[in-house]
Amino acid sequence: MDEDLPKMDPIWEEQPTQPQVDAPPPMQVIVQPAQPEAATSATGQTQSQNPSSPPPAQFIQGQMQPMNMGMGAGMGAAPQQVVYIPLKYKPTTNYRTISYIVLAIGILGSFLGNIMADITGFYVFSDLSSVLCCGSFTAVIFLDAAYYKGKADWELANGMSNTGSTASLVFEVILGMICAFFFVLTLLGMATEF
Repeated sequence: MDEDLPKMDPIWEEQPTQPQVDAPPPMQVIVQPAQPEAATSATGQTQSQNPSSPPPAQFIQGQMQPMNMGMGAGMGAAPQQVVYIPLKYKPTTNYRTISYIVLAIGILGSFLGNIMADITGFYVFSDLSSVLCCGSFTAVIFLDAAYYKGKADWELANGMSNTGSTASLVFEVILGMICAFFFVLTLLGMATEF
């Protein structure tokens, strides 16, 4: 019976229709600094006037791809998605964490030294606890200064303003010198008692 029917041309045969789905637009990733950059540099030039300075943000941009021709034929290119990723300083050797550990050891040692001096009546422990406390504060400040030095270099390498980190570094070094002076005075005072 099938042989009696005329054969249809394959072009005119009914094809199953599939809905056309546009591919998602390519993604554009913009890496934005964690701190906003100042509008002008120290010379008063803006970013566009000073071509030697790095850009304020890093970005990765995908290529524009045309949409599939279908229902929206002639619409042009698909819009891009933009994802902002703020940069965060994460050093491999975190001197700030080390400084917290040194500070905790110094404070704990100072308390234990004073308790030992009270229990034993041997007040050299009290002097040692004072030296330990002052020395730990001095070490903490210089470790924090090392952290700010690394952060300032990282910010400069990523095209961000490093004025805040540099100002903190200078403040930490000055404060560290003052604490180091008092640490030496504490050592000299302890040495003259013997």
